[in-house]
Amino acid sequence: MANCDVQTLITASSCFSCLPPSQLAIIQTQLLCEILNSGGAGGEGCIICGISDPVDPPTGCDCALFYNRTNSSLFYWDQIDLAWYPLIQ
Repeated sequence: MANCDVQTLITASSCFSCLPPSQLAIIQTQLLCEILNSGGAGGEGCIICGISDPVDPPTGCDCALFYNRTNSSLFYWDQIDLAWYPLIQ
């Protein structure tokens, strides 16, 4: 699990302090892309939304989150159990 306390983050990110803003923007964009695609660990990831709770498996995704726009609930797809599980209801 990642350590997200302030001092650890400052120490770990100090090597980026000398980069110009354009390079930082490129790095941030790449990191966001990797997070979207399964946290950078390979496989395919999806963020899906709809107006009712998910029932069908996601297509083309090893990992998926589903946001229900009607009631603001959030689900995650479990590839092992082949089931959607609620995170926020």
